[in-house]
Amino acid sequence: MSKDPGALPSDSGHGIDFCLKSIMIVAFISILSLASIFAYDLVTQSNVFNIKTIEISGTHRVLKDDIIKLAKLSNKDNIFSINLYSIERLIASHPWIQSASVKRNLAATLFVSVIEQEPLAIVKIENLADILINTQGQPFKEYNPHKDSIDNLPIITGLDLTNNNDQYMFNGPLFNSIFNFLKTEESGNVM
Repeated sequence: MSKDPGALPSDSGHGIDFCLKSIMIVAFISILSLASIFAYDLVTQSNVFNIKTIEISGTHRVLKDDIIKLAKLSNKDNIFSINLYSIERLIASHPWIQSASVKRNLAATLFVSVIEQEPLAIVKIENLADILINTQGQPFKEYNPHKDSIDNLPIITGLDLTNNNDQYMFNGPLFNSIFNFLKTEESGNVM
C-alpha cells in the first residue's frame, strides 16, 4: 500500500475536533452570557418588580414620609435595581437616625428598619450651639428647642468638644464622670 500524498495525517481529525469543541464552548459561554445580561435587564427594568409596599419600623421621632424622601424612593423604582447599601447610608444621614437596615423580597416589598438616636443630655458649649449627646456619649445633633420636643434632659455645662480623627467628641475625665453618672439609674432628673 502506498500513501496518498493528498491525504491528511490521522492526527488532523483530532485537531479539527478540538477546534470545533473549543468554538462550541466559546459560543455557548457567549450565548449564556448574553442571555444572563438580557435576563438581568429584564428583571431590573420590568414594571412588574416596582416597589409595591415600603414597610418602615423603629421610628418614633422621624416621620416615615421623611425617611422615604430621604432615601429617594418611589413606587416607580424597581425593587431589584435599587442599591440597598446606598439607601441605608442616605437614611442614616438623618441626625436622629443612628443606623438603618434595608431588605427586599420577591413580593416587591421593601423593609426598612431604623434605630433612632436616644438622647441622654444637652451639652451647652460657650459661644456654640447646644448639642445633644446620645447614650454612647457621642454628639449627634444641634439642639433646637422648637423642633426637638425633648422633656427632662439634663443640661451639662463646662465641657469642650475635641477633634479626634476628624470627628468631634467630648472627652476627658470630667466628661467621663458625668457620662457614667448619667448612665446610672440613680441619676434621675439632674438639672
